[in-house]
Amino acid sequence: MAKRRKRKKKQERSKNRGSESSAADSLAASSSTRRDFTALFFSLLSSAMLWLAMPGPGRGIYSLAWIAMVPTVWLIQSPILPHKLLRQVWIANLVFWLVMLHFVRLPIWLLWFGWFALAAYLSVYGPLFVSISRTLVHRFRVPTVVAVPLVFTGLEWVRVNFLSGFGIGCLSHTQYRNPTSMQIAEFFGAYGITFAIMFVAAAVSVASSFACRRLSASPTVPTRFAHVAIAVVALAGVFVFGSQRLAKDAQLRKSAEAHKHLKVALIQTSMDTILKPKTAEEVHQEFLTRGELTHSARLIAKDLDLIVWPESSFPYGLVLSDLDANYTAELFAEQQMLAWESATGYPNLFNDAVPLLVGSRTSDPQADVDYNSALLFDDRGKVSVAYHKNHLVMFGEYFPVVRWIPYLKDFLKGFSSWTAGTESVRMQIGDVAIAPSICFESTVPHFVRQQINSLESANEQVDAMVNVTNDGWFFGTSCLDLHLACNVLRAVEMRKPMLVSANTGFSAHIDEFGRLVEVGPRRQEATLICDVRVPLPTTTLYRSWGAWFAFALGWLTVVAGLAGRFLPLKD
Repeated sequence: MAKRRKRKKKQERSKNRGSESSAADSLAASSSTRRDFTALFFSLLSSAMLWLAMPGPGRGIYSLAWIAMVPTVWLIQSPILPHKLLRQVWIANLVFWLVMLHFVRLPIWLLWFGWFALAAYLSVYGPLFVSISRTLVHRFRVPTVVAVPLVFTGLEWVRVNFLSGFGIGCLSHTQYRNPTSMQIAEFFGAYGITFAIMFVAAAVSVASSFACRRLSASPTVPTRFAHVAIAVVALAGVFVFGSQRLAKDAQLRKSAEAHKHLKVALIQTSMDTILKPKTAEEVHQEFLTRGELTHSARLIAKDLDLIVWPESSFPYGLVLSDLDANYTAELFAEQQMLAWESATGYPNLFNDAVPLLVGSRTSDPQADVDYNSALLFDDRGKVSVAYHKNHLVMFGEYFPVVRWIPYLKDFLKGFSSWTAGTESVRMQIGDVAIAPSICFESTVPHFVRQQINSLESANEQVDAMVNVTNDGWFFGTSCLDLHLACNVLRAVEMRKPMLVSANTGFSAHIDEFGRLVEVGPRRQEATLICDVRVPLPTTTLYRSWGAWFAFALGWLTVVAGLAGRFLPLKD
């Protein structure tokens, strides 16, 4: 009889163990069998608030980001496992990413499939966040205010680094219009801002969980007050440090300490990019438009040090080897010189030429490769430095398997046929040195850090960063805002000014504290005259050590997920 009872108990334990939909929820107190959409409702509520907090036309309510994830954290706290929790969380995240990244489908109809595939992939991180966080909270008894920011930040690091990485739409980007809350990025990068936001959200969630008794057991009054205090202290720490950092800069600006300056004209065109061949007349007309904007900039400011054009704006690129016996690289260079003279107004408009930084194609016919490049023309019309884009966009600028399938390479030539450069480049403008990047390279934080550090480790000090981009593929949508947010965070992380010249917007002058000194309009032509104050050489913890904090959280998250999946439960 005793053996029968013992066997029966063992079978019940086995049954309870198998009833969990995920190892992350294995120690939930009970499982709800009633069909409902509680998890979907709370996940959609978080998604809606987060969407309103994200950069975009008519949005960007950055204060909302600090509480946006509270409803999702309620799901993590719940001792009751909601019906089909992870499936409902994934659906809500899919809706969020489809809306957030709707611009991905615009350049060409084939990208409708890529849009859905990318959104479906990014949506996986939502269920992973909930599942692994529940593992830590319910199985390993980790406090919610520790588990939630740890897992969320760790998964964000994985997303930004996995394969070629996807660094657009991070939680930290919600703060790009609020310089005070961004200053902690000098310690931990943008990941530090993400951690702080989720820490506050977790504390608010615990303090307010009594508001959702259907999911969470009501905490005691002292517990609620303690978590309110935690949230207040965390917020105060972020904003007090940011205020002090900005106040210190204000004092330095008033001092007599000398700084280098660079006067730059950022040319913003407004030409939607459509994937179809352009006629010679269209190319020439676009070139004339850029030339007119450049001439107007020179009339406004006659003491310019540099003129910057957007990505892919200069139709006469650089040729690295002879094309053929009748059309050599030397002849091509002569045409290039004439184009430069027309663009800068030299020698007809002014007697003093100005260096010109442009985005252009660079070709090497002998090696059969093409680069997406940034070319610096010196004041004599010669290409003095060429930077070839290092970090290409997968499926936009290259296909991973093309090199092994010649037929596919021929089929895609002209669409995704770029070759990646391999070197970082410094461009010298008078006594100021700049480091260029192209397009979405500035969305990848570890790439920009590696670029700056590789130059300065070779004793090539960098004073400012310049990003040339063509966002005309996205027709003035929220992609412009998201890209600008990335550029703002890179300036804070590196403590260097960032200049952006963008087709259709947003061209911008961003100082080393992430403040938007000047910003161009959306989908309109503009000329920004920027007096760039170059700060004294400095470094940051993030510059020196990288995303060590997020790296550690990422691997802790992976280990926690594996532990929840494979470690046996205790009887």
